[in-house]
Amino acid sequence: MTSNLSERVSNLVYKIDAAHVNSPDVILWLEEIKDLLLFDDKLTIDFLNNCSDRKILYWICPLFQDIAMRFLSNSLSECLLFLIKRYPENNELPINVQRALEINKAWMSDEAS
Repeated sequence: MTSNLSERVSNLVYKIDAAHVNSPDVILWLEEIKDLLLFDDKLTIDFLNNCSDRKILYWICPLFQDIAMRFLSNSLSECLLFLIKRYPENNELPINVQRALEINKAWMSDEAS
């Protein structure tokens, strides 16, 4: 199942990468990726843990905040922190991961109260 998610996200990212930056299709494809990643927490975390394509991570890291709002878990937090360690050269990851962790922490504390 994760391979299906991986394949679908990969196909969309490569469409985005090949498209003109101002193409309205880019927004549609990013929304489709977001919908795919928000469908199942276990599949998404597994996908992120196994993602080795830097181009995919570049395009999906801005979606981490949306993922964090949907899936409140320590597993997600650990996964996102692992990505920073795995790809220290990606300057976008720490910023997007930090925002996602703040959201995840805030929402988890709200859930606990």
